Amino acid sequence: MRALSAAVLTVVLAGLGAGCSSGDGLRTSVAGNDGAPGPQGPQGVAGPQGPPGPPGPSGVAYVRTRVVSPAASPEESGRALRTVLAELGGPGAAATLAAGDVTWRVQLEPGVYALGAEPLVLPAHVHLEGAGAASTLLRASSADAAALQVEGPGAGLRALAVENDAGGGPQAYALRSSAADLLLSDVALRARNGRFFTAAAWLTGATGTLARLTLEASSASGDVAGLRCQGCAAALVDSTASAQGGHPVRAVFVEEGMLALRQVTALGRGAEHSSSYGVYAIDRRAGVGSVPAVTLDGVQAVGSVGDYAAGLYLDSVGAQVRSSVLQGFASEGERVSSVGLGSENPAGHTLQVQVHASQLTGATRTVMAAALMRVQVGGSQLAGGRTTIADDGAGQVQCAASYDEAFQTPAGGGCPN
Repeated sequence: MRALSAAVLTVVLAGLGAGCSSGDGLRTSVAGNDGAPGPQGPQGVAGPQGPPGPPGPSGVAYVRTRVVSPAASPEESGRALRTVLAELGGPGAAATLAAGDVTWRVQLEPGVYALGAEPLVLPAHVHLEGAGAASTLLRASSADAAALQVEGPGAGLRALAVENDAGGGPQAYALRSSAADLLLSDVALRARNGRFFTAAAWLTGATGTLARLTLEASSASGDVAGLRCQGCAAALVDSTASAQGGHPVRAVFVEEGMLALRQVTALGRGAEHSSSYGVYAIDRRAGVGSVPAVTLDGVQAVGSVGDYAAGLYLDSVGAQVRSSVLQGFASEGERVSSVGLGSENPAGHTLQVQVHASQLTGATRTVMAAALMRVQVGGSQLAGGRTTIADDGAGQVQCAASYDEAFQTPAGGGCPN
């Protein structure tokens, strides 16, 4: 019996020894793979709401908007527009704006709004916005004023067309503004048939950028201008200006100010025996001659028909021209002149004109430098008749790397002739 117990004990101890490491006690077993996750338990009860966070910054104030829809007739539509603008220009609206409220926007739906002979006054701090120049039209027949008059600050026009036919009355303007901060973009302005003055837009003291405008003026008589910018310090961009028929005819007329033109087409087409200009700039005031009155970049300026035609004409002012086309095409005859760049300087200013990478064409002269005017032409084509002339021998014209219509450069490196 004792022998049997000893044998059993020996077997048990041997089994235990098989599961032990060599002298370090029991050997650890290798863990098996994790089983598949069990089903999700039920949703717990929501905890209590936390305290509110701090307030955020103030949002941008909304623009107040009034919508004007077409009525049964263009005349009724025009009266509805006048009523809204009269309310916004009244004492109550003026007091609200003075208290710091935002600018009003008057949204015009597509349609024709007949204004009649009385000018429509756009109040201060009101933006008039249409549905596009091809869809929203303000039509007037004012014989001695503008179809649309802007005088106060903070006004704007966008995405509409304005036209005025004076029917032979003294003056015809589509837009006349004395507001320095007028916002003007995506607008078509057309004026016709003023006996003495016709202009699509006459802006006084304008600043900022005037973008994507179509300016058209025509009359059988009188002074005609697509854009007349008086005392401006502005830029005209991506736009077209045209003037036709009268005497003189100026597609863009810059008077006593500065205007930068970028990507602009300016076409002046006069009547027989008239003068026509693409771009015309004048400033005879003392002490202003050293500052360029106009800069042209990517501009096509053309004057055509009449006894005198010039692409660019400078009266007592300087200019900078780059990557532009200046062309003058006068009527045929013995006493006519066609000039790419013409000038005069009765004010006696010392003037600087620089032309880079451009084309100047004139059957009579490509460049005419007035007295005390220095014209420098670089990398440009001078095409037509006599290519350069200095007025009274007192002006200067210098050319570098320039060529004629046959792409021939003078052997001496001067101006083509």
